[in-house]
This record gives sequence, structure tokens and C-alpha cells, in this order.
Amino acid sequence: MTEEQPIIIKILPTKVWVESDVFGCRHVVLQHEGMEPFTYATFGYSYAYTSNSETSAMATELATRLGATEPVEQRHRKFVFPVVASPKAGQAKD
Repeated sequence: MTEEQPIIIKILPTKVWVESDVFGCRHVVLQHEGMEPFTYATFGYSYAYTSNSETSAMATELATRLGATEPVEQRHRKFVFPVVASPKAGQAKD
């Protein structure tokens, strides 16, 4: 009995880049062709423990190891304020 070898039909191209947010964190993001972006890793920022250059260097190195080409694309992550539902006029709050 012989096992059949799998056949690779198509390898989807993957984009890799680094995003920075307003809090100083760096996010390594992957996206396969036709798929939504996925945050693979986040490097947190705290002035007492890290520096901007340190988190940037680590995120860039990881992105390169995951297949990004030099220079690694750097983007700014859009900050979205959370929406909190408020009671309608005339309704009592719980």
C-alpha cells in the first residue's frame, strides 16, 4: 500500500508589514491574497521598560523572518474610538 503525495495547487502570496499605533505599540501584520489582514504579533510599549527603537527593530526583524522584504513597509494603525450605546431619551437607566 502506497501513500499518495499531496499536490500543491497554488501558494497564496503573503504580504507582511509593521503597523504602529498611537500608544507606541508595534504590530506585525500578515495578509494572504484574498483574505483579511491578521495581526500576528504585538510588541507593547512602556516607557519604563522599552524604547521606540527597540520595539521597531524587533517588529521589523520578525516581519523579515516571516517573509517581508527590505525595506519592511511601515504603516500607521488607524485609531477607532469605541462606540458605547446610550439609552434612548425617556428610558430609565438600570
